[in-house]
Amino acid sequence: MVPTRSPRHVSSSKLRRDFARGWSNQRRLVARTAEASVESALDALLSVQNCEFVQYYSAWHGSLASAEPKKPKVQRQRDIFPLPPLGELPLDAHICHSTTCLKLTNLCLAALNALASDMRPKITIGDSAPTAAQKSVQVHVAGRCNRLLLQFAAAGGSPWRGSFQHFEETPSSKHPRMQADAVDLPAKAATCDPLELLPAELASAVVSTEKLFPNPVPTPCRPCGGQDADRDEYIKLVLRQLECGKTVLRRDCQAVGDVFCVQKASPSKQREVWNGSLVSQAAAPPPKPYKLANPGCFVDLCFQDGEEVFMSKRDIHTCFDVLKAPENLQQWFGRPPVSLQELSRVGKVPWRTLQKYVAGSSGQGLSRFALLYPTSTVWPMGFSWSSCVAQACTVACCVEAGVNNSDFLTLDSAPPYGQEACGVATDDTFFFHKDRRLGQERLRRLDAVLDSRGLPKNSAKDVTLQTSMTALGCELTSQPPAVEPSASKLRLLFTGLVDACVTGRATPAGLGRLLGLAQWFCLLLTRPMYSIFDDVYSFVQREPACRVQAFPAKVISELVVTACLPRVPAKAHRL
Repeated sequence: MVPTRSPRHVSSSKLRRDFARGWSNQRRLVARTAEASVESALDALLSVQNCEFVQYYSAWHGSLASAEPKKPKVQRQRDIFPLPPLGELPLDAHICHSTTCLKLTNLCLAALNALASDMRPKITIGDSAPTAAQKSVQVHVAGRCNRLLLQFAAAGGSPWRGSFQHFEETPSSKHPRMQADAVDLPAKAATCDPLELLPAELASAVVSTEKLFPNPVPTPCRPCGGQDADRDEYIKLVLRQLECGKTVLRRDCQAVGDVFCVQKASPSKQREVWNGSLVSQAAAPPPKPYKLANPGCFVDLCFQDGEEVFMSKRDIHTCFDVLKAPENLQQWFGRPPVSLQELSRVGKVPWRTLQKYVAGSSGQGLSRFALLYPTSTVWPMGFSWSSCVAQACTVACCVEAGVNNSDFLTLDSAPPYGQEACGVATDDTFFFHKDRRLGQERLRRLDAVLDSRGLPKNSAKDVTLQTSMTALGCELTSQPPAVEPSASKLRLLFTGLVDACVTGRATPAGLGRLLGLAQWFCLLLTRPMYSIFDDVYSFVQREPACRVQAFPAKVISELVVTACLPRVPAKAHRL
């Protein structure tokens, strides 16, 4: 009999080293795969036909091979543009020397030349080597392109081919099938009375149905709320909403809108949205949301290099579901009708026990087959006035917590330059503090105010006095001080642009959605990039908006230049 050999003991330190090596190899593999995908996308851009920019780039980059080494001119050159191409990446320890990075850098330099010449770049073979200023620009752009490749590798994602289809999908086709148990609801709805927080003028407007609804609601407006399995899911959702107090049952109402669900960030969660489009058309135009922050505010932040900046964020959980609507408005927030019999069958409860949810009476004398309208007791997501009400409530809580009116980040006023800056975007509140103690005190007071006002926060999303955070789809850091679009959404924009350029055609509606993403996540941070777009605006206005149409040559050039300038992040250390 052969004696069995006992397994050799492996030290924990060796296991840790092996794991670290394996993890490092895996990360390098992911990075190489992502880089290969980007290089494939860049090659595809350079193969686009009938594009003036591609023709310019080929001649501009070809000057590297045809030009002999030059010496700097004796006379002073004042202009940075046009920038010459790079033959090799600068010797910088922070730049990965790869062909992909070099190609992306040169495309970005050429796109900057196009931008500087009002999208009409000319081929000029340089008579001299780049000046010191031009070299500085080349190094800066190479570093940014290198960082972009690292971000794309971290973000992952699918190949560029077919990625524009994401923008071609109509909003209705993106709505998941309703799952009542997955819809996020508060433990108790209507816990906050906005009338205690709203400015007097706004409060007087929202309590008056005559002011709010000067026009009759278009009829008919009586959707049925789905059939069969979808109907049962809708009934389940109504039951859950009745139990938490988000809706009540009424024998009649002034208007009805259908409901649908959208996917939340968590794959297992859905958000219910009330389709208040017809009701919103009948309503008076809402006022502009008070002190609303957007990514454009971030470009006004000013931090010094080495300065301590503490970033924080708070999120109100199911914000709209806790904002109580005035009693006289609730009849305008109706939903597809249900019967007590349906609720009883799906919920497996006696129908008489459901009579307590009927508003204005105990439900006595009602037939169990009578149709009743679930009406919202809260400001519904999907109504035109709900956002401005929610925004004003959150701002009021910040003011109650001690934030000065001059310290809010908004495009309507000068940026704050003190020890504190606060931004509010409906249910999201974020802070920048240069004093840790001030930040701690402000967050403590805000948490207390939100709790006392019946606005429960989502503690899982808390960010407290950190050096980086994500806000409004942007990634912010204080070391180094910078603000950039979210890497995952930026990759979606880049791959969508490449796919659209290579395909050469799209629906005006689909391109309009891509353009909206570009403007929100990128162009608000780098406003000069708006100068790229001209003919693309005419294309997205074409009719019919859902018919695939070929791009004119100028539209292709504008899209290619946008793809070659995937992002120029805003710095936050300007003084």
